Amino acid sequence: MTTLIFESPTLVESSFIRYEFPPEGITALGHVVRRMQKTSMLSDVEELLKSNQFVEAMSRLSTYALAAAVSFGQLFYEPGEDRLGESISEYDPETGALINATLMKLDPEEHYSYVVQMPDGSRFQGSETAVEQKYSTTGWILPAEVRYEYVSADETWMVSLRGQVFREIVPRLVGPWQMRATANLKMKDSTELAGTAFLSRDAKVTLDIGTEDEKTHDVVQLL
Repeated sequence: MTTLIFESPTLVESSFIRYEFPPEGITALGHVVRRMQKTSMLSDVEELLKSNQFVEAMSRLSTYALAAAVSFGQLFYEPGEDRLGESISEYDPETGALINATLMKLDPEEHYSYVVQMPDGSRFQGSETAVEQKYSTTGWILPAEVRYEYVSADETWMVSLRGQVFREIVPRLVGPWQMRATANLKMKDSTELAGTAFLSRDAKVTLDIGTEDEKTHDVVQLL
């Protein structure tokens, strides 16, 4: 994958962005489904679990959760509206994972639920609820409360993730407007591991995962 970084303000162009905003147009719900089609990040989680590499597995999972929640790059157009209760399903062409998202609520704020069924039998599911948008000196901020769960194929390992996502729309005088985001997650699993994940505007994820006595610190490029 290729990531292009622009200077002042910090803007990152994801290789996924054209897929998330196809030329023929897409609705907001369809964009949610396309945004989540990065399930290759989950492909090795089950293998890590077989060797009890729970910290590494949680790292992969939380990184995917953040990648699936945000878009970085050009805002080619504004997605269309969806009907309340509408549901969209698509297969991730890279992994064959089935992604389904449903618009559960529109008023006063949008609420989506979604589930990713991996070919190996594991499952990632969650929801997000929009919070009233804000304005800053750099553009519009669209906050959302997010909740995720992951269940391994044999249902022996479970992870709960909770946090906030702050999507940003950055106007530009020349060229398309841009999207970026910040986010934070707290997570814990069924083996008593816990951790945090923070996403910065330059698409870097800072991870701290472990027990009360020992934590692993890592920084990874999201896209």
